[in-house]
Amino acid sequence: MKQTTPDLARKKAFTLRVEWQHKTHPYALPIV
Repeated sequence: MKQTTPDLARKKAFTLRVEWQHKTHPYALPIV
C-alpha cells in the first residue's frame, strides 16, 4: 500500500469536496 503524500491527500480532499458539492448543489459547477 502506497504511503499518502500531501499531493495525494490534496487530490482526495478536492475529489471529496467536488462530490459533496454535487450532492448538495447538483446543478452547481465545481469550484476549483
